[in-house]
Parts: sequence; structure tokens; C-alpha cells
Amino acid sequence: MHEVAAVVGLLALAALAGGMAFFGAVVAPLVFRTLEPPLSGRFIRAIFPHYYRFTFIAAALAAIFLAPVVPWCAALLALTALSTLWLWLSLMPRINALRDSGADAAFSRAHRLSVLVNQAELLIAVAVLVRVAFLL
Repeated sequence: MHEVAAVVGLLALAALAGGMAFFGAVVAPLVFRTLEPPLSGRFIRAIFPHYYRFTFIAAALAAIFLAPVVPWCAALLALTALSTLWLWLSLMPRINALRDSGADAAFSRAHRLSVLVNQAELLIAVAVLVRVAFLL
């Protein structure tokens, strides 16, 4: 059973790290280079709930299935899932409201925080992926 859990956990972890890296390195820059500002903003707002849902599910699955194999790595992934929920359900709506109200300085601070949390989550995902790859 541990082997099956490890494989499922590793696949979810690879999807998490790969999906986050692809979004940050390819999707977001392409959207802002290709689309005009009003349209790029609307597109990014539309895609973020899907991005956060994907990130939450992948991190949660990886945490659940890797818990029997590498408990401390699973704990980091559970933290990633929880911080993603916070980004998705709390900070993102606040960022959108700040943008809509024209509170540029507050928007910039909140946006910077979301970027830092996303970067930390990606670093955790990659570090855990490397660690788990060496264990298996």
C-alpha cells in the first residue's frame, strides 16, 4: 500500500510543482505581454480561482498520500494547501476589491504578499519533490 500511496503522492506533487511553475513562468507573463491591460486583468481574475483550486487539490492530495511515506514533507504540503485556501478565499477577494476601489498602494502591498506566498509555495513543492525523488 505504501508504494501506491507514494506513487499517487508523487504524481500529485509533480502536478503541483509543474502547474505552479508553468503558470508563473508561461501563463501570467504571456497574458500580460499579449493582452491589453483591461482584458489581461479580466483574464487573470477569471483564471485565478481555477489556478488556486488546482493548487489546493494537488497539494492536499500530495499531503494525504505522502503522509505515510514522508510525514514531515506531507506536513509542508498540508501547509501549502491551507495557505492556498487563504489566498483563494480571503486574499484574492481583498485584492480584487482594492483594485476595484482604486486603493493602489494597498493593492500593491496585498498583491506583493500574494506573489511572495505563491513563491514560497512553489519553493516548498520543488524542495519536497526533490526530497521525495531521492527517497523513492
